[in-house]
Amino acid sequence: MGKTVELPVLAKKAEFTMSGIKEATNQPHRYIVEKNEAIKGIVGLIKDSTYVRSDKDSKGRDFVYHYFKININGRDSFAVIRENLQDDAVHFYSIVEKLKK
Repeated sequence: MGKTVELPVLAKKAEFTMSGIKEATNQPHRYIVEKNEAIKGIVGLIKDSTYVRSDKDSKGRDFVYHYFKININGRDSFAVIRENLQDDAVHFYSIVEKLKK
C-alpha cells in the first residue's frame, strides 16, 4: 500500500490501496497461492508487463479497466488497473486469469 507504478502506455501512475489488494487476494485463480505471492511483487510484475487493452465499465459506471499481461506459475494472467473518469484516480484493482470477450 502507498506505492505507485508508472504506466507509460497510459501516461499515468497507478496507486496501490488496501481495497485493491483485498480485491486481488479474494479473486479466484487456478494458482491461488502463486497469485497471492505475485501480489507481493506486483509493482515489478506490472513494470515488466505487456499492455493488452482497456474496457469501459460494463455496468455503465465512470470507470475504465486497463489490462496488463503478467505471468503467474508459467501462465498468462492479467493485472487490472481501474481508472476513475470522474476524478482521474488510477488504482491497482485486481488480478484475473481470463479476459471477457
